[in-house]
Amino acid sequence: MTEAATAATPQQQPSPQQNNALSTALQSPAPQGLQPDFIEWGKTKGYGDADLQRVAADPIGLKVLTSYREAERHLGTLQGADKVILPKGDDKAAWDTVYTKLGRPATPSGYTFEMPQGSDHGFALTAGNWFHEAGLSQKQAGILNRQWNTYVQTSLQREQQELSQRASAEVAGITRDWGASAKLNAEIATRGLHLMGKELALEPARIEAIKNSDQVVLSAGEALKLFRLVGELGRTTSDTFEGAGTGNRGQGLAMTPGEAQARLNQLQNDRGFYERLQRGDAAAVRERNELFRIIGRAG
Repeated sequence: MTEAATAATPQQQPSPQQNNALSTALQSPAPQGLQPDFIEWGKTKGYGDADLQRVAADPIGLKVLTSYREAERHLGTLQGADKVILPKGDDKAAWDTVYTKLGRPATPSGYTFEMPQGSDHGFALTAGNWFHEAGLSQKQAGILNRQWNTYVQTSLQREQQELSQRASAEVAGITRDWGASAKLNAEIATRGLHLMGKELALEPARIEAIKNSDQVVLSAGEALKLFRLVGELGRTTSDTFEGAGTGNRGQGLAMTPGEAQARLNQLQNDRGFYERLQRGDAAAVRERNELFRIIGRAG
């Protein structure tokens, strides 16, 4: 009875709705291994369960999608002045807004500078205009400012060193050519410097600076006055500045017999001077005779 009754009892069949749900579950299994908030975010992007399941099974794909979600979340937290949207094209007003948010001062005068050696406030204002037009922040401008200062200072030091070396070599060469007359000629040069300073109305400190400098710097007017002075001396002296005769030494500066002998020895090895003597050049003859006179006076 029991077995027959059991066999006769009809089996319960699934409803059509249950069949549809089962079919959907088999075709699109629920994602496994994903956090609920991630699944919820994925569905807002249009991903279905099957898409998310494939992502969960693909470590690389999951890492890429996770990175994208974090970047989106970070950008979403930027609000107001923190958010920077790059404009398209050359919209100046839009780019000015971007530069301001990135730290550009409101005006060119808003930059602060470490002034390069030898520059003035005008340089800072000009550089501020450059930096402002380029959209640089104060930090960026400061980096360029320091690099520029270092470059200028290094260049000036290198130029000064080269000038000093060249000046030393020139002085050594002239002193070597003067030989025994070096002391006399140096004294003549010093007197000439002071005469020049007097004629050009130079302050004593300026004269000393010229004397000790590696390079003589005169204004255009001062140079013109100097040339006039040299021309006047050339017109009034008894020779042509080529020798060390009395006309060139100046008042109160007498040549000693030893200096005269040294000068004569120097001229004897000077082919140009010898040729001038052969031609009867008055200045050359006068200088030779003056040297002979001084040397003879010693005896």
